[in-house]
Amino acid sequence: MIPIIKKIPNKIEQSLWVKDLAERIGTREENVLEELEKIEIAGQEPYFQEATEPAVEEIASSPLVVNTRQGLMEERLVILALRAPKNLDIIQDSDFGFLTPHIVDMISFLRQKEKGKDVLVQNFSSDLAKRLEYLSIKSEAEIALATPEDPAKKKMDWMKKSEAEEIEEEFRACLREIKTAAFKNKLDEISQKIKEAEVGKNPEMVLRLMKEFNDFSKQKTDLEII
Repeated sequence: MIPIIKKIPNKIEQSLWVKDLAERIGTREENVLEELEKIEIAGQEPYFQEATEPAVEEIASSPLVVNTRQGLMEERLVILALRAPKNLDIIQDSDFGFLTPHIVDMISFLRQKEKGKDVLVQNFSSDLAKRLEYLSIKSEAEIALATPEDPAKKKMDWMKKSEAEEIEEEFRACLREIKTAAFKNKLDEISQKIKEAEVGKNPEMVLRLMKEFNDFSKQKTDLEII
């Protein structure tokens, strides 16, 4: 677990993992930090064997790093997919329109990899490859923290049915929130256009936009009650 925490480049995020680990094993944070200082990560194998592991200080330096709610939810989706790849089947091709392009690329890559296809992370841009490696480190940390007695076990070997169900539930909730937010943004956009059409005294445009608004509103409502 400690070597995985060492690879997390964000110091604030790293400190949260240290605190959590210390509480779980019943020791002081200082003891965990002391062990952390002893770890050298150079030469460790990356999550994706065909990737060249970037230096720790470079992993989170990509312009793909996001701080928006939408971006964080999308990256959470990828982390959950790394933890339990079977959840990749939940995402339909029609859902790709709700995700940013680089997340679609990551999901597509993981889908192909899960099917045993010969895909290489080097086919990604440097920024995208680094970001996927960073998210894989976070998924490893979650797995190791959930199974401190044997962090080397394969991802699905240790998972009980209830744990797998929890991950699937969070995955579905994550995807639903992303789609709901997209519908809300679209409805806000249409509302603004309706106001502009009303000011411009264009009744035909108002009617067309109202129909479009109602259609999107129904889709949003249907999604929320699933």
